[in-house]
Amino acid sequence: MTQGDKKSFEALLLNNEVPFSSTDELVAPHANGAAVDTRRYSRFRKAVFESGNPYSQQFFNVHIEQDGDLAQVSLDFVTTRVKTGKSSFGWKTLQLLKSQG
Repeated sequence: MTQGDKKSFEALLLNNEVPFSSTDELVAPHANGAAVDTRRYSRFRKAVFESGNPYSQQFFNVHIEQDGDLAQVSLDFVTTRVKTGKSSFGWKTLQLLKSQG
C-alpha cells in the first residue's frame, strides 16, 4: 500500500474527517454508541506513523463493487505488530471515487 509513508497514505484520503474507529468504541461497557465521534484520524495517524511500532496487515474476503467512477470495497483484515507479533482483526468498508481521470 504505502510502505509506512504517511504523505502517500494521506493522499488517498478525501479529508481528515474520514472515520477511523474500532468497534470497541461502540460496544464496550462504557461506550455510548450514539455519542461516539468516529473521526479519529489523528489518533490513527499517531499510532501507525508516529509511534515507532511498525505494523503489517493481511487482507481476506475482498469484495469490490463498481459503478462507473464509484466503487465500494469490503474486506476482513489481520493487523500484526511487527516487534511483538501481537495481532488484532476486523473488517472495513471503503468508498472510492475516481478523480482526475
